[in-house]
Amino acid sequence: MSKTVMSVSHPPSRQRCHEVDTGAGWSARGAQHWRMAMTGAAKWVTEFLRKWEDTASSLKSQGLPRVD
Repeated sequence: MSKTVMSVSHPPSRQRCHEVDTGAGWSARGAQHWRMAMTGAAKWVTEFLRKWEDTASSLKSQGLPRVD
C-alpha cells in the first residue's frame, strides 16, 4: 500500500535528486535531457489536441452535441 503512495509522489522527489546530481548549474547533458523531455511533452500535447479536434469535428458533423 505504502509502495503505491511512494510511486504516486515520486516525480517531485526525483526532480529534487536530479538538481542535486547536476550541482549548482545545469550540465550540458542535463540541459539536453530536459530539452528532449520538453520536446516530447510538446509533441504529445500537440498530438492529443489534434486528435481531440478531429473527434470534436466528427461529432459535430454527425449532429451530436459537442462535449468540452
